[in-house]
Amino acid sequence: MRRRFAALAFPALHPSVSLTYAGALLVLLLLYTHPLYLLALAALPGVTLASRQQGRLWRRRLAWSLLLCFFIVLFNAIFGGRGATPLLVLTLPGLGVRHVTLEGLLYGGTMALRLGGVIGSFTLLADLVDLERLLYSSPLAGRASLTAALTLGLVPRLSRSARTLLEVQASRGAPVTATNLRRGVRAAGPLLAALSETALESSLDMAEVLAARGYGSGRATRWRRQGWHLRDTLVMAGSALALVYGFSAYRAGVGQLTYYPTLSLPGAKPGITELVVITGLLLLPAALFWGWRYCRWLRASI
Repeated sequence: MRRRFAALAFPALHPSVSLTYAGALLVLLLLYTHPLYLLALAALPGVTLASRQQGRLWRRRLAWSLLLCFFIVLFNAIFGGRGATPLLVLTLPGLGVRHVTLEGLLYGGTMALRLGGVIGSFTLLADLVDLERLLYSSPLAGRASLTAALTLGLVPRLSRSARTLLEVQASRGAPVTATNLRRGVRAAGPLLAALSETALESSLDMAEVLAARGYGSGRATRWRRQGWHLRDTLVMAGSALALVYGFSAYRAGVGQLTYYPTLSLPGAKPGITELVVITGLLLLPAALFWGWRYCRWLRASI
Protein backbone atom coordinates (compact mmCIF):
# COMPACT_ATOMS: atom_id res chain seq x y z
CA MET A 1 0.00 0.00 0.00
CA ARG A 2 3.00 2.29 0.07
CA ARG A 3 3.01 5.17 -2.30
CA ARG A 4 6.18 6.52 -3.75
CA PHE A 5 7.83 9.43 -2.02
CA ALA A 6 9.18 12.53 -3.72
CA ALA A 7 11.96 11.91 -6.21
CA LEU A 8 15.36 11.88 -4.59
CA ALA A 9 16.73 14.19 -7.30
CA PHE A 10 14.85 17.11 -5.75
CA PRO A 11 14.78 18.52 -2.22
CA ALA A 12 11.72 17.75 -0.14
CA LEU A 13 9.88 20.66 1.41
CA HIS A 14 8.57 20.47 4.94
CA PRO A 15 4.91 19.33 4.94
CA SER A 16 3.76 22.51 6.69
CA VAL A 17 5.54 24.59 4.04
CA SER A 18 3.89 22.70 1.22
CA LEU A 19 0.48 23.07 2.84
CA THR A 20 1.05 26.81 3.37
CA TYR A 21 2.12 27.31 -0.24
CA ALA A 22 -0.85 25.40 -1.66
CA GLY A 23 -3.21 27.18 0.75
CA ALA A 24 -1.92 30.62 -0.26
CA LEU A 25 -2.36 29.73 -3.92
CA LEU A 26 -5.92 28.51 -3.32
CA VAL A 27 -6.88 31.63 -1.34
CA LEU A 28 -5.57 33.95 -4.06
CA LEU A 29 -7.40 31.94 -6.72
CA LEU A 30 -10.64 32.45 -4.81
CA LEU A 31 -10.02 36.14 -4.14
CA TYR A 32 -9.39 37.48 -7.62
CA THR A 33 -11.82 37.64 -10.53
CA HIS A 34 -9.64 39.21 -13.22
CA PRO A 35 -8.81 36.62 -15.91
CA LEU A 36 -5.20 37.80 -16.18
CA TYR A 37 -4.64 37.15 -12.47
CA LEU A 38 -6.38 33.78 -12.62
CA LEU A 39 -4.39 32.75 -15.69
CA ALA A 40 -1.09 33.57 -14.00
CA LEU A 41 -2.06 31.81 -10.76
CA ALA A 42 -3.39 28.75 -12.63
CA ALA A 43 -0.09 28.42 -14.50
CA LEU A 44 2.02 28.42 -11.32
CA PRO A 45 1.40 24.74 -10.41
CA GLY A 46 2.38 23.70 -13.92
CA VAL A 47 5.61 25.71 -13.78
CA THR A 48 6.50 24.28 -10.37
CA LEU A 49 5.77 20.71 -11.46
CA ALA A 50 7.80 21.24 -14.63
CA SER A 51 10.75 22.37 -12.50
CA ARG A 52 10.49 19.01 -10.68
CA GLN A 53 10.29 17.15 -14.02
CA GLN A 54 6.66 16.32 -13.34
CA GLY A 55 5.14 18.27 -16.20
CA ARG A 56 3.53 15.13 -17.60
CA LEU A 57 1.57 14.70 -14.38
CA TRP A 58 0.16 18.22 -14.66
CA ARG A 59 -0.71 17.71 -18.33
CA ARG A 60 -2.63 14.54 -17.50
CA ARG A 61 -4.65 16.35 -14.85
CA LEU A 62 -5.17 19.27 -17.21
CA ALA A 63 -6.41 17.02 -20.00
CA TRP A 64 -9.43 15.70 -18.11
CA SER A 65 -10.10 19.01 -16.33
CA LEU A 66 -10.50 20.70 -19.72
CA LEU A 67 -13.72 18.72 -20.18
CA LEU A 68 -15.09 20.13 -16.92
CA CYS A 69 -14.02 23.62 -17.97
CA PHE A 70 -15.82 23.21 -21.29
CA PHE A 71 -19.06 22.28 -19.54
CA ILE A 72 -18.71 25.25 -17.19
CA VAL A 73 -18.32 27.67 -20.08
CA LEU A 74 -21.17 26.04 -22.00
CA PHE A 75 -23.53 25.98 -19.02
CA ASN A 76 -22.83 29.59 -18.09
CA ALA A 77 -23.20 30.75 -21.71
CA ILE A 78 -26.64 29.14 -22.02
CA PHE A 79 -28.10 29.81 -18.57
CA GLY A 80 -26.22 32.97 -17.58
CA GLY A 81 -27.58 35.30 -20.26
CA ARG A 82 -27.83 38.39 -18.07
CA GLY A 83 -25.20 40.43 -19.85
CA ALA A 84 -25.77 43.60 -21.83
CA THR A 85 -23.84 42.44 -24.92
CA PRO A 86 -25.80 39.67 -26.69
CA LEU A 87 -23.86 37.59 -29.18
CA LEU A 88 -26.27 34.83 -30.14
CA VAL A 89 -29.93 33.90 -29.68
CA LEU A 90 -30.71 30.18 -29.40
CA THR A 91 -34.07 28.41 -29.32
CA LEU A 92 -33.66 25.16 -27.37
CA PRO A 93 -36.35 22.51 -26.86
CA GLY A 94 -37.72 22.71 -23.34
CA LEU A 95 -35.62 25.78 -22.48
CA GLY A 96 -37.11 28.34 -24.79
CA VAL A 97 -35.15 31.28 -26.12
CA ARG A 98 -31.70 31.65 -24.59
CA HIS A 99 -29.41 34.65 -25.06
CA VAL A 100 -25.67 33.99 -25.22
CA THR A 101 -23.88 37.13 -24.04
CA LEU A 102 -20.26 38.23 -24.03
CA GLU A 103 -20.36 38.70 -20.26
CA GLY A 104 -21.66 35.16 -19.75
CA LEU A 105 -18.91 33.67 -21.90
CA LEU A 106 -16.17 35.63 -20.15
CA TYR A 107 -17.52 34.80 -16.70
CA GLY A 108 -17.68 31.09 -17.59
CA GLY A 109 -14.12 31.23 -18.90
CA THR A 110 -12.99 32.89 -15.67
CA MET A 111 -14.62 30.18 -13.57
CA ALA A 112 -12.97 27.55 -15.78
CA LEU A 113 -9.56 29.17 -15.16
CA ARG A 114 -10.24 29.12 -11.44
CA LEU A 115 -11.17 25.44 -11.54
CA GLY A 116 -8.00 24.62 -13.49
CA GLY A 117 -5.92 26.46 -10.91
CA VAL A 118 -7.57 24.62 -8.01
CA ILE A 119 -6.99 21.23 -9.65
CA GLY A 120 -3.38 22.18 -10.37
CA SER A 121 -2.86 23.28 -6.76
CA PHE A 122 -4.05 19.95 -5.38
CA THR A 123 -1.94 18.11 -7.97
CA LEU A 124 1.13 20.05 -6.84
CA LEU A 125 0.34 19.39 -3.18
CA ALA A 126 0.02 15.66 -3.83
CA ASP A 127 3.42 15.69 -5.55
CA LEU A 128 5.17 17.72 -2.85
CA VAL A 129 3.72 15.88 0.15
CA ASP A 130 2.98 12.22 0.59
CA LEU A 131 -0.48 12.43 2.15
CA GLU A 132 -0.22 9.08 3.93
CA ARG A 133 3.10 10.04 5.46
CA LEU A 134 1.65 13.40 6.52
CA LEU A 135 -1.30 11.72 8.22
CA TYR A 136 0.87 9.11 9.93
CA SER A 137 3.16 11.84 11.27
CA SER A 138 0.29 13.73 12.88
CA PRO A 139 0.55 13.63 16.70
CA LEU A 140 -3.23 14.10 17.02
CA ALA A 141 -6.00 11.55 16.46
CA GLY A 142 -3.84 8.54 15.59
CA ARG A 143 -6.81 6.29 14.85
CA ALA A 144 -8.42 8.91 12.62
CA SER A 145 -5.11 9.47 10.82
CA LEU A 146 -4.72 5.75 10.17
CA THR A 147 -8.30 5.50 8.88
CA ALA A 148 -7.84 8.52 6.60
CA ALA A 149 -4.55 7.16 5.27
CA LEU A 150 -6.10 3.78 4.50
CA THR A 151 -9.08 5.49 2.86
CA LEU A 152 -6.85 7.62 0.64
CA GLY A 153 -5.13 4.50 -0.67
CA LEU A 154 -8.32 2.50 -1.19
CA VAL A 155 -9.18 3.72 -4.69
CA PRO A 156 -5.62 3.41 -6.09
CA ARG A 157 -5.32 -0.12 -4.68
CA LEU A 158 -8.66 -1.18 -6.16
CA SER A 159 -7.70 0.38 -9.49
CA ARG A 160 -4.42 -1.57 -9.62
CA SER A 161 -6.21 -4.80 -8.67
CA ALA A 162 -8.86 -4.24 -11.36
CA ARG A 163 -6.19 -3.68 -14.03
CA THR A 164 -4.40 -6.86 -12.98
CA LEU A 165 -7.62 -8.90 -13.07
CA LEU A 166 -8.54 -7.52 -16.49
CA GLU A 167 -5.14 -8.52 -17.83
CA VAL A 168 -5.59 -12.02 -16.40
CA GLN A 169 -9.04 -12.32 -17.95
CA ALA A 170 -7.76 -11.11 -21.32
CA SER A 171 -4.89 -13.63 -21.25
CA ARG A 172 -7.39 -16.43 -20.59
CA GLY A 173 -9.60 -15.33 -23.48
CA ALA A 174 -12.49 -14.22 -21.27
CA PRO A 175 -14.56 -11.30 -22.60
CA VAL A 176 -13.60 -8.00 -20.98
CA THR A 177 -15.76 -5.75 -23.17
CA ALA A 178 -19.40 -6.04 -24.18
CA THR A 179 -21.56 -4.72 -26.99
CA ASN A 180 -24.76 -4.33 -24.93
CA LEU A 181 -25.87 -3.81 -21.34
CA ARG A 182 -26.79 -7.46 -20.61
CA ARG A 183 -23.41 -8.79 -21.73
CA GLY A 184 -21.65 -6.00 -19.91
CA VAL A 185 -23.33 -6.91 -16.60
CA ARG A 186 -22.57 -10.59 -17.19
CA ALA A 187 -18.89 -9.87 -17.94
CA ALA A 188 -18.55 -7.56 -14.93
CA GLY A 189 -19.87 -10.18 -12.48
CA PRO A 190 -16.72 -12.34 -12.26
CA LEU A 191 -14.53 -9.24 -12.16
CA LEU A 192 -16.46 -7.72 -9.24
CA ALA A 193 -16.42 -11.04 -7.37
CA ALA A 194 -12.66 -11.41 -7.79
CA LEU A 195 -12.13 -7.75 -6.89
CA SER A 196 -14.18 -8.14 -3.69
CA GLU A 197 -12.24 -11.26 -2.73
CA THR A 198 -8.94 -9.46 -3.34
CA ALA A 199 -10.06 -6.49 -1.23
CA LEU A 200 -11.06 -8.78 1.66
CA GLU A 201 -7.73 -10.61 1.51
CA SER A 202 -5.87 -7.30 1.55
CA SER A 203 -7.91 -6.19 4.58
CA LEU A 204 -7.01 -9.39 6.44
CA ASP A 205 -3.34 -8.93 5.57
CA MET A 206 -3.47 -5.34 6.80
CA ALA A 207 -5.10 -6.45 10.06
CA GLU A 208 -2.35 -9.03 10.60
CA VAL A 209 0.34 -6.43 9.97
CA LEU A 210 -1.26 -3.99 12.45
CA ALA A 211 -1.56 -6.74 15.06
CA ALA A 212 2.08 -7.80 14.53
CA ARG A 213 3.23 -4.20 15.03
CA GLY A 214 1.30 -3.90 18.27
CA TYR A 215 -1.25 -1.40 17.08
CA GLY A 216 -3.81 -0.75 19.81
CA SER A 217 -1.75 -2.45 22.53
CA GLY A 218 -0.31 0.75 23.95
CA ARG A 219 0.52 4.37 23.35
CA ALA A 220 1.68 5.11 19.81
CA THR A 221 5.25 6.28 19.26
CA ARG A 222 5.90 9.70 17.78
CA TRP A 223 7.01 10.05 14.17
CA ARG A 224 10.46 11.47 13.69
CA ARG A 225 10.04 15.07 12.65
CA GLN A 226 11.37 16.17 9.30
CA GLY A 227 14.21 18.68 9.49
CA TRP A 228 13.80 22.37 8.69
CA HIS A 229 16.05 23.84 6.00
CA LEU A 230 16.79 27.18 4.41
CA ARG A 231 14.56 26.33 1.44
CA ASP A 232 11.64 25.86 3.84
CA THR A 233 12.20 29.31 5.32
CA LEU A 234 12.36 30.92 1.87
CA VAL A 235 9.22 29.24 0.54
CA MET A 236 7.29 29.86 3.77
CA ALA A 237 8.26 33.54 3.77
CA GLY A 238 7.41 33.93 0.08
CA SER A 239 4.01 32.29 0.54
CA ALA A 240 3.17 34.41 3.57
CA LEU A 241 4.27 37.63 1.86
CA ALA A 242 2.33 36.76 -1.30
CA LEU A 243 -0.79 36.08 0.75
CA VAL A 244 -0.53 39.29 2.78
CA TYR A 245 0.35 41.44 -0.23
CA GLY A 246 -2.33 39.80 -2.34
CA PHE A 247 -4.99 40.38 0.30
CA SER A 248 -4.00 44.04 0.64
CA ALA A 249 -4.17 44.42 -3.16
CA TYR A 250 -7.60 42.78 -3.12
CA ARG A 251 -8.79 45.24 -0.45
CA ALA A 252 -7.60 48.07 -2.71
CA GLY A 253 -9.72 46.78 -5.61
CA VAL A 254 -6.85 45.35 -7.65
CA GLY A 255 -7.40 42.20 -9.69
CA GLN A 256 -11.17 42.57 -9.78
CA LEU A 257 -13.42 42.60 -12.82
CA THR A 258 -17.18 43.14 -12.80
CA TYR A 259 -18.94 40.96 -15.36
CA TYR A 260 -22.63 41.76 -14.91
CA PRO A 261 -24.49 43.61 -16.26
CA THR A 262 -21.57 45.05 -18.25
CA LEU A 263 -17.83 44.51 -18.12
CA SER A 264 -16.11 47.07 -15.95
CA LEU A 265 -12.82 47.42 -14.10
CA PRO A 266 -13.37 48.94 -10.61
CA GLY A 267 -11.25 51.99 -10.07
CA ALA A 268 -9.46 51.52 -13.41
CA LYS A 269 -6.60 49.64 -11.71
CA PRO A 270 -4.98 47.03 -13.93
CA GLY A 271 -2.63 45.95 -11.13
CA ILE A 272 0.26 44.74 -13.31
CA THR A 273 2.83 45.58 -10.65
CA GLU A 274 0.89 43.69 -7.99
CA LEU A 275 0.54 40.70 -10.29
CA VAL A 276 4.29 40.61 -10.95
CA VAL A 277 5.09 40.80 -7.24
CA ILE A 278 2.62 38.06 -6.28
CA THR A 279 3.67 35.65 -9.03
CA GLY A 280 7.34 36.37 -8.34
CA LEU A 281 6.93 35.42 -4.68
CA LEU A 282 4.99 32.26 -5.57
CA LEU A 283 7.64 31.25 -8.13
CA LEU A 284 10.23 30.75 -5.38
CA PRO A 285 9.70 26.94 -5.17
CA ALA A 286 10.10 26.59 -8.94
CA ALA A 287 13.27 28.72 -8.85
CA LEU A 288 14.69 26.60 -6.02
CA PHE A 289 13.94 23.35 -7.84
CA TRP A 290 15.50 24.64 -11.07
CA GLY A 291 18.53 25.84 -9.11
CA TRP A 292 18.83 22.47 -7.41
CA ARG A 293 19.18 20.85 -10.81
CA TYR A 294 21.66 23.27 -12.39
CA CYS A 295 23.51 25.16 -9.62
CA ARG A 296 25.85 23.26 -7.30
CA TRP A 297 26.23 26.24 -4.97
CA LEU A 298 22.49 26.52 -4.49
CA ARG A 299 22.20 22.77 -3.98
CA ALA A 300 24.75 22.95 -1.20
CA SER A 301 23.17 26.04 0.37
CA ILE A 302 19.51 25.09 0.63
